[in-house]
Amino acid sequence: MTKRTKLGCFCAGSVFFFAVMIALCGFLALKVKDFPAIGTRKRTVTVVTCTYTRLTQKADLTRLVQTLMHVSSLHWIVVEDSDKKTPLVKKLLENSSLKYTHLYTKNTAAIFKHIQTLNIALAWIRANVKPNEGVVYFMDDDNTYDIKLFEEIRTTKVLSVWPVGLVGGLLIEGPVECKNDRVLTWRVSWRPDRTIPIDMAGFAINI
Repeated sequence: MTKRTKLGCFCAGSVFFFAVMIALCGFLALKVKDFPAIGTRKRTVTVVTCTYTRLTQKADLTRLVQTLMHVSSLHWIVVEDSDKKTPLVKKLLENSSLKYTHLYTKNTAAIFKHIQTLNIALAWIRANVKPNEGVVYFMDDDNTYDIKLFEEIRTTKVLSVWPVGLVGGLLIEGPVECKNDRVLTWRVSWRPDRTIPIDMAGFAINI
């Protein structure tokens, strides 16, 4: 009885041991497979968002956070139009689990919206991001974004453009006719005489 019990324990223990080893090997194989090979890692998308205090600010930024949480290899630069970092934005970013940089400056330009906050973000990028390290995209704080867009952005070699929905009273605004990597005609409503009549959400730049 004792021998049979020991043998039974040994057999059961062996089966359990091998089952654990097989599972562990499978887990390790999966993990190794999940790691990209050197030189094939995803390029970082640096997203710049300018924001300002208003009734819907928290709701708008929360929507962006919950979109960006699904995007890998991303760095979010949030610039407040303010004399200081506000507790609302600071707490929201801290709780977001995203990689972010929180900046601020007060816009005083009367004509161009966000011009000074954008310049602060660009200055930070020039000082902290190495050439060819990724792509920059300007993300408005009150828009809605499909996460598929960010994978398209990641492939930008120099500059990429695309249509944007519900802009300037139009259903779709952006490039209409392209040839040899150049945009020949645009569909826009606001100041179509601009040299490059494009919405801020409609392009990305390789760093």
